[in-house]
Amino acid sequence: MKPIFDFFLKTCILAILFWLSLLLTGLAKEVDVPSVFYAWLLSVLNASAGYLLYEYAYHKDNREFYKIVLGGHGIRALCVLVSIAALMLTKSVERVEFVLSFVALYFMHLILEILAYQKKNQFEKRSSS
Repeated sequence: MKPIFDFFLKTCILAILFWLSLLLTGLAKEVDVPSVFYAWLLSVLNASAGYLLYEYAYHKDNREFYKIVLGGHGIRALCVLVSIAALMLTKSVERVEFVLSFVALYFMHLILEILAYQKKNQFEKRSSS
């Protein structure tokens, strides 16, 4: 399976498991669901953008690769910070629930993103041999 499809498949599976666990454990009644949804959406968009930039930069020379990946990381971080500030300033979210959800989801998606990078490297090594 191509690494990009594998990444998005795992992202979908993680999302289904996350939302099912929230619903089945009864936590959906305890937390502000829109706050958790915004945190989830922001985390998914951030991880997806990161992986797509990595895919785009993979076959570029080292200088261009680092410019795209690290520059993209800076731009993504700025977009996340602006989004979080906008959500909090407009009082669209419950702050504590949003922040706790975002931090947990961010690290889960970060791990998924790193594993996808490794899978892409293995896939490319096998296909070039």
